[in-house]
Amino acid sequence: NRKTGKEFYKNLRGGKVWDIFWLHCLQPKIFPIFDQHTYRAYYYIKHGTLNGFTELEKLSKGRISEIYFTHYIDFFNQFGNNKNRKADKALFVFGRFLKTWDIKQQTKTRSGASLRPFV
Repeated sequence: NRKTGKEFYKNLRGGKVWDIFWLHCLQPKIFPIFDQHTYRAYYYIKHGTLNGFTELEKLSKGRISEIYFTHYIDFFNQFGNNKNRKADKALFVFGRFLKTWDIKQQTKTRSGASLRPFV
């Protein structure tokens, strides 16, 4: 369950994001993949902007734990259990796209296409 996973994560010493990946490998239906791109996509979908966004590498393990176990898992589960891999791929691709997006303008990509917030 999620509470046991959170305690297990707290005691792992492999790395802030790698430890979540380890949980995913052990229980993929309970613990979705969480990386820099899926987090960036989640943040943008929830906030409608990347203003205030901090890359995972700059966050503490405690803060990452709070985001993942308290917010991200519930967010991810909204996509339905039978769509886990498709949702993960979509969030990864969208998050990677957002990394190339001009944050200052928040309206144009490198290709010139416009993007509007979802909220």
